[in-house]
Amino acid sequence: MQGQVTDEGGNVDTGTWSSLRGVLVGETLQPHTKNDFQLGAGLTLEVTPRFLSPWR
Repeated sequence: MQGQVTDEGGNVDTGTWSSLRGVLVGETLQPHTKNDFQLGAGLTLEVTPRFLSPWR
């Protein structure tokens, strides 16, 4: 999976994103399972399914 750091307007925050290069690792989310993440103050995590059906 891939992620991006964005600002409140949805634009990529290139400064923050660049500072995280080499620090982040990929995370695979399994369907129908609970995943816990700890985020710093002021951060949110949004997950968008890459696909809802393999037949689409």
